[in-house]
Amino acid sequence: MGGLLVLMVVGVIGGIAWKLTHRAAPEATERALDIPVPAGATVSGVTLDGDRLAVQIDGGGKTEIVVVDARKGTVLSRIRLVPRPAAGR
Repeated sequence: MGGLLVLMVVGVIGGIAWKLTHRAAPEATERALDIPVPAGATVSGVTLDGDRLAVQIDGGGKTEIVVVDARKGTVLSRIRLVPRPAAGR
């Protein structure tokens, strides 16, 4: 009975060692994301925070921030920045 217990422990340790040395390589995924930008507009800033990417687009007197999920490659939101009218008008 003791011999069987020793064989089982050796088998478990061997299985763990085999799993550690024969790991599958992670799949390389390449994703492209097209963000529509108006003609003549420029990207003035990019910020990455975790898996979120914020892209600031300036052009034609308008500024827009596009928030992208970098892992999924999807646009989460588009934020248009508009000037606030001056007080008293």
